[in-house]
Amino acid sequence: MMKAAQNRREKFFRKLSKGLKNDWEEVASHCGIPHEEIENIKASTCNPHLHEKSFQFLVKLWEKFPHLEDWSGKLLQALGTAERMDLVEQLQGFRLNEKTIQDTMDEGSLDSEPSLTSSSSQKGLPGDSSVPENSKRSENEGILKTASQNGNAKPEGSVATKTTPKRKRKLSKDAKENGAGPHSSPKKRTKPSTTKPVKPPKGGLKKIKDICEEGSHTWYIKAWLDHWCKKEYKKGPVKGPNKFHCSFFLRDKSEETIYTSIFCNNKKECKSLWRYIKGCSKKKPLYIRRLNVKKEDIPKYLNVPGKSNCKLILNEHSEVTKA
Repeated sequence: MMKAAQNRREKFFRKLSKGLKNDWEEVASHCGIPHEEIENIKASTCNPHLHEKSFQFLVKLWEKFPHLEDWSGKLLQALGTAERMDLVEQLQGFRLNEKTIQDTMDEGSLDSEPSLTSSSSQKGLPGDSSVPENSKRSENEGILKTASQNGNAKPEGSVATKTTPKRKRKLSKDAKENGAGPHSSPKKRTKPSTTKPVKPPKGGLKKIKDICEEGSHTWYIKAWLDHWCKKEYKKGPVKGPNKFHCSFFLRDKSEETIYTSIFCNNKKECKSLWRYIKGCSKKKPLYIRRLNVKKEDIPKYLNVPGKSNCKLILNEHSEVTKA
């Protein structure tokens, strides 16, 4: 069990360190790792790559705080301070998965404990000394006598058993109307859904019609895909000269649309954002945060009516979640 948990933790640290990279020093400082230890990791010649140094920091954090609640709690707070919400979601998922595994194993250990009550201590079972032998014999004789009077006497040494006719289960008026029969099993009661609503991200909600200021912002929008700019974008991101990209129009409750593009260096990250956009709709909107706003007129070839000269840009640091 310990080895399996260690393997899961190391695998997760490898994945997290690749995303942390340049920010690992800041996050380590927020976690309370001393400056001397951070310098030692930086100076290590055995791990020249940034993701390896980031991995060593995570191992160091776990060594200082070996309990899941301790090291993950400090890391969650530090990532939030460094505004790495993309990694916060990964850590929250790992933390929840580990707790679920632990709870399942705890329940299994409780189920495997032996029962404290002995079967022989129950009344009427073999080995029960509380019932006198004479009373048992007289009871058997009475049953045999009754059976012989009814013409159903059993051979000597056997005991006749009473049989009671099966009672038909009465059906309520509602059950009869729904077509339930006397042998149909009752419907199981379903528990009400306990799914918690998704919390909106930090910052204020911004309507598309109010977006006009250029630059990066802390607000978020609640929007959905209106349409793709080109047919090829429906199949996935396209590789450009420098980055992978795709373009589309978003719409929100203000009934305004805005020209939007995704630009990422990594194809995997670009396709991850693209999947969110492809799967959303008016009934399944998205929360989108950490956007860049750029002043840019809508290309004439798109032939889209509107006076907005702003464009939204999503990249590796943008946050996209289901609303």
